[in-house]
Amino acid sequence: MNGVIASVQLLQDTPLDKEQDELVNLIARSSNSLLGIINDILDLSKIEAGYLHLDKVAFNFHQMIHDVCELNRAFARDKTVTIKATLEPGTPKYLLGDAMRVRQILMNIITNAIKFTREGRVDIEVGFDHIENDRYNIIIEVHDTGIGIPKDRIDKIFESFEQADVSISRNYGGTGLGLTICKNLVDLMDGYLEVESEADKGASFIITLPLRETDPVEDESEVDLLSKNYQKRVLVAEDNVVNQRVAQKMFSKIGLDVDIVFDGEAAVAAASTQHYDLIVMDIEMPILNGLEATRSIIAGDGPNRNTPIIAMTASVLEEDRQRILDAGMKGVVGKPVRLKQLTQELDRLLVN
Repeated sequence: MNGVIASVQLLQDTPLDKEQDELVNLIARSSNSLLGIINDILDLSKIEAGYLHLDKVAFNFHQMIHDVCELNRAFARDKTVTIKATLEPGTPKYLLGDAMRVRQILMNIITNAIKFTREGRVDIEVGFDHIENDRYNIIIEVHDTGIGIPKDRIDKIFESFEQADVSISRNYGGTGLGLTICKNLVDLMDGYLEVESEADKGASFIITLPLRETDPVEDESEVDLLSKNYQKRVLVAEDNVVNQRVAQKMFSKIGLDVDIVFDGEAAVAAASTQHYDLIVMDIEMPILNGLEATRSIIAGDGPNRNTPIIAMTASVLEEDRQRILDAGMKGVVGKPVRLKQLTQELDRLLVN
């Protein structure tokens, strides 16, 4: 699925007439929708198996609220729904927690509110309770004027594949997993997710998350990231042609001179003759996988035995990440590769 989406992104960067542009955008929306369903199922399976672990990173909470609203604004506008967020004065701006999962909770709840509101409004009200020192309960209330939930169905909406009415999937789409995942993520964070609603009277979702305030973090825009010019030589080992093209394009934009090989054996051969400032290794490759290739490079006497090697992987499982580090790799970037995550690793390994 990542390959399909990456291919569409590359196609969108080519000259297209109006009809082609509409069709490509349709493919993009459809593939992203399918990826969302796949990710929902994977997330739920990880949570239920106890394999999903929370990160702790500093993030700009105010910016996150703004970004989530902006990402949903076009969807809301198409449905004649207004969306507005207000923050209580004094709400901590920088927080420590799993930014990706907090964002996922907000996206799911707000998108859900818009989906079930034919017209009207969705209001996001953000407040807080100061517990002590740097500890806060962050409270996000999402109110909508949508179809509401019958009182006898409220307890069911957090169950897997459940929706308030059998006609909802037909009329509004969705898998019935979004709220289940939100509830599980909030529980993992030791928070609370509550709902107040009646049929035809809208719904209110109240999210309470215990988080810590932290020092300000520098926010870099996509333009800032693309302005970076590392002037380094990088070896990329990746067996998927689409992912190769995406990596080539992304890495070149930030001043990296890139050599690409198709498998782990070719990576070992290239690393034995040419010095690189960084090696980026896919984990699942033919002949030699990324872990085996990494061990071979580190154990050899070639010019890259001390070169930092980072993994590219779609896995978020803690045991997989540990295997990667145990093999001698110095870091991990997720698939599909995001520019911000990549530059963070480059800054850490090549600059700092």
